[in-house]
Amino acid sequence: MPKQSFPRAFARPTASLLVAMCSLVALNACTSPDAVKDPNTNTAPEKVVVTPNDVGLALDSTAKLTAVAYDSSGNAMTGAVAPTWSSDDQSVATVDNAGSVRAVGVGTTKIEATIDNVVGTATVTVVLPAPVLTRVAITPASASIAVNDTVRLKATAYSQFNGVMNGLTATWKSSDTTVATVASNGLVTAKSSGTATITGTISGVAGTASITVTPPVVTLQRVDVTPDTAQVKVGGTATFTATAYGSDGRVFAGAPAATWSTGDTTIATVSGTGVVTGKAAGATTVTATINGVKGTATISVSAANTSSGALYPMVRESLKRLGNGGIDTLTDITVVGDHEQTGDKELEGLIDYDLSSIPTGSTVQKAVLNVGEDKQQSYGSPWTLGTLFVEGATSFSLDEGSVSTTAVPVATAEFTSAQVDITNIVKQAIANHQSTVILRFRYAQLGNNNGNIDYVWLNAAQIDLTLTK
Repeated sequence: MPKQSFPRAFARPTASLLVAMCSLVALNACTSPDAVKDPNTNTAPEKVVVTPNDVGLALDSTAKLTAVAYDSSGNAMTGAVAPTWSSDDQSVATVDNAGSVRAVGVGTTKIEATIDNVVGTATVTVVLPAPVLTRVAITPASASIAVNDTVRLKATAYSQFNGVMNGLTATWKSSDTTVATVASNGLVTAKSSGTATITGTISGVAGTASITVTPPVVTLQRVDVTPDTAQVKVGGTATFTATAYGSDGRVFAGAPAATWSTGDTTIATVSGTGVVTGKAAGATTVTATINGVKGTATISVSAANTSSGALYPMVRESLKRLGNGGIDTLTDITVVGDHEQTGDKELEGLIDYDLSSIPTGSTVQKAVLNVGEDKQQSYGSPWTLGTLFVEGATSFSLDEGSVSTTAVPVATAEFTSAQVDITNIVKQAIANHQSTVILRFRYAQLGNNNGNIDYVWLNAAQIDLTLTK
């Protein structure tokens, strides 16, 4: 680049003065019009010395240079003209007419001082200044996390040149530790819903990050079945309940109803509401499943204590002959029928049994009614029974033609006696809190071995019970 030059501080001598000076020094011809002698020493400069001659500067800093002319005898020429200053590379350093150098770019250049065409130089080297911490950046600058979740923050130090300064450690602080805490390594832990500012400080320079804490995401974690174990007899029941808990340790709101199952249905079965019924002696699991999460309990089934009992006929009411009019009566425990040989008739009768004889706390497992042919009849044998209907009756008048109730039909040939299973009828009466069970008999016509039509005489005997407790 072109050299920078400035006007001299002193005016040059006139041409006439130069001629006079040359004539005074006849042995030394005057070869340069710029050769000016020091007025004090009457000599021209031999050399120019710039001090300091080797300068190191940081970018944007300055230094003051001076230039002194010396004669051939090595004497400083105090009367010499002021130097003209210039820089070989003004992109590295500039210099003004007072010798003040400014570093403007990294590199090396020559600064020249010229006095009466004699040049002195200094070397100027410009470097970057030492890095100074000016900024701390926190990453991520913001984050949203749920309660109990964590996020790690990082603090990065930057110099004035925007360069990363390694090896520096931050100290951390939270503006609200009830919302979020921060460890010495920058790990943030969410505590409760809200917003907190996390500050990382390095050598007094701070950076911040904003942390937003949202309510926790609660998922179904476990299902507890209570009780965790139960014992029942065969035929007995136990009720289990299922409670769902979330990942926050609280009852999981809005959980659907559990789906129930047992490990071995031959030992115990379970209803859709968690009621387990013992089926056979043994032990098995009871499982409640909610959204794929399972909870279990154990059910132990022991053999039931069985006993027997009996219900005896208590009230002997009337016999109604349907379709032909007329009323016969019950004598003793024998249902007596009409001996007429003609007509298409059907008879019905009612008999009561007292349920109070069943021991308290017992469960009826089986009830069997014994029905036998009246051995007192003297007509031709054997009789062939068409159909015998035994019905549990709760409320009807004797004259009603039909009663809506559970019927147990019995049909046998060569009838002499029969056992009729009326377990469901007895259980229904007990479930209805009846004090008695009323059985209603309807008898079809019978044909004897002579081809004549007649009615059979039946004995309605006791009901044999199988009980568990």
